[in-house]
Amino acid sequence: MTPIQHSIFARAKRFFFGGLFVFCLALPTNGMGQDLTAYTTPRGHFYAFYKGQAIQLSHLEPASFKIAKNYLVYTSNSGSLMLYQPSRVSEPGEIAISAKRINVSEGYLAFEVHGQLRLYANNKLRTLSTSFQKWEAADSTVCWFDNTRKQLLIFQNNKTKELEDALLNEPILNFEVADNLVAYTDNHHQLLVYYKKEKHYLCQAYPPMHFKVAKNLVAFIDRSAGTFNLFYKGDIMELSAFRPLSYRTADNRLAFVDNSGRFFLFDEGNLAELSSFAPDKYWLTDDLLVYFENREFVAHWKGESYNLESYMPDGIKVHKDAVCYLNDMQQLVIFQDGKKEIISYDTPSSFYLHYNTVVYYKGNSMPHVYYKGSIYK
Repeated sequence: MTPIQHSIFARAKRFFFGGLFVFCLALPTNGMGQDLTAYTTPRGHFYAFYKGQAIQLSHLEPASFKIAKNYLVYTSNSGSLMLYQPSRVSEPGEIAISAKRINVSEGYLAFEVHGQLRLYANNKLRTLSTSFQKWEAADSTVCWFDNTRKQLLIFQNNKTKELEDALLNEPILNFEVADNLVAYTDNHHQLLVYYKKEKHYLCQAYPPMHFKVAKNLVAFIDRSAGTFNLFYKGDIMELSAFRPLSYRTADNRLAFVDNSGRFFLFDEGNLAELSSFAPDKYWLTDDLLVYFENREFVAHWKGESYNLESYMPDGIKVHKDAVCYLNDMQQLVIFQDGKKEIISYDTPSSFYLHYNTVVYYKGNSMPHVYYKGSIYK
């Protein structure tokens, strides 16, 4: 039995002014489809597209916009941050002015404004901090280092909790946040993860180390042993006796190339070797693994591999359970749910993918939206 098998079986455009604000959205997040996207027209009008309907949000092009699963935000030319939740309201509402560093996810909308750390949840706005040095946010977790209290703090389950006290030490700034955990290195040069209300010691982290997080997992290198390891749902397992050449994380998933060039996928507790050769490129999402190896462009979905092309396509975009690209005839193609489909036989001038919805432009014409197998103009 290899070390890997043994370890597996053994465990059974612009947001800039000061401050931080976090808005907790009480929105449904179940279901795999994506009913919401947004676009601007050649004349600069800004539209949301929701369940097959186009809704004009502004007659002026926004400075920037970001789309989550069930809401979108945009910054107007006057600097107002506008929130639109189509399942709850018919009009966008202003939530901040001069906001900065906006982070959207399925659960939280996080951003900085006016030097404060605030949280809106259950129709209540709270100030969490007026002095912070670094913050990170995910679907249901916010973590920050508070300069005044000299503490590393986390907000989860409508409560703020202290993770580490650094009153007599250097600020704790090496931390990463996933949906339900925070991994960080403390002032004793240890790598820890806070998961399900408990701290788990992972390894010594000196000198400073690189690690990656996602829902339920932390991938890391044990510097004392030189091994590549994975924390997954409370268990720690060794994946390789040597440092990998590369690795990517997603919710409950990890893809990596080991030191010998073999390509592996860890998916919700199961480890599989996909190839004995290192891919030239690869993308990992919560639902899909896409890679190019040995002149084959491959999508791995629900345990099956699909050879999409025998060349490297142009303009590859991957999100959740879909990949979109231009084939060798510059036609727009999407792969999702195990099927490949040509969306447009004419070459688009630009396009983007969000979940399984594609917005694409043909020259200076109005944008087209691909949604649930249909084209909307």
